[in-house]
Amino acid sequence: HLETKHIPENERKKLPCPTCGRIFKSDEGRKIHMTIQHGVGGPIFRCKECPMVFARKHHLDLHMATHGAGQHVCTICGKSYARLKDLSRHEATCGVKELCCPVCGKQLRTEQALENHRKKCRSSGLRGEGAAAAS
Repeated sequence: HLETKHIPENERKKLPCPTCGRIFKSDEGRKIHMTIQHGVGGPIFRCKECPMVFARKHHLDLHMATHGAGQHVCTICGKSYARLKDLSRHEATCGVKELCCPVCGKQLRTEQALENHRKKCRSSGLRGEGAAAAS
């Protein structure tokens, strides 16, 4: 994440596929592409339930859990998830009242998301219906 999202575009790695020339931001992405698209570098692991393919068995195993019955159920809204990790992520914001940006009125679910938004909102001078209500 840090490698690709927080580096200016002109400083990011540009790694071309030697077969087709497609550009990748990481060596890992290029390896997966070469395995799946060009059959170079190792076996391909195909999902038996859907068209997804993976360069690593571990990733297929993680994916297969999404096809299982949702055994992990949210105690707030009743939505079910096949993986506990996905339920935990959901429960962190389920039932949480949305927070409102005092500058533009945009609704966000977490304090961190609101803080990140407010930085952008102030710097770009955004104004909206929420600005009048916040005054």
